[in-house]
Amino acid sequence: MYKPLLVLIMGLALAGQLLNAQPDPWRLWNLSPLQPGRELTVETFQPKRKVKGTFIAKDREAITIQLKSGTSETISRQNVRKVTAKRNAYNYAPLIGAAAGATTLGVLASRPRMDFSGTGKAMFAAIGAGIGALVGWAVRAAGNDELIYQAR
Repeated sequence: MYKPLLVLIMGLALAGQLLNAQPDPWRLWNLSPLQPGRELTVETFQPKRKVKGTFIAKDREAITIQLKSGTSETISRQNVRKVTAKRNAYNYAPLIGAAAGATTLGVLASRPRMDFSGTGKAMFAAIGAGIGALVGWAVRAAGNDELIYQAR
């Protein structure tokens, strides 16, 4: 009778210890999504600055990036505050927006109720492409970086 109760108490104590345990910040150093050649921004603690460049290599203790000047810089893991990478998919947002806008207004202008000539339909499609490209450009400007690592 007391054995299941003892097992339950021990299980709850172990669960409490696991919940109170602090995560090991060294274990969070996972830069596996990075491939050489990807554009990065590394923010450091001391001195507080942003280093922009192209990813070259990583290990357990540091990250190495190539700066635009052609030199490479190795930043120690303890000095890295944040690593963000540029998302390449956002570069295509204006093109996708232009295509969506042209298609939407082009289809609306082609409806049987709308009595537009070919030129009128083309003008509607061009206006839609312009509006869509502006929206795509705003999307690209709004969120372009993917968070790879952030120190606690």
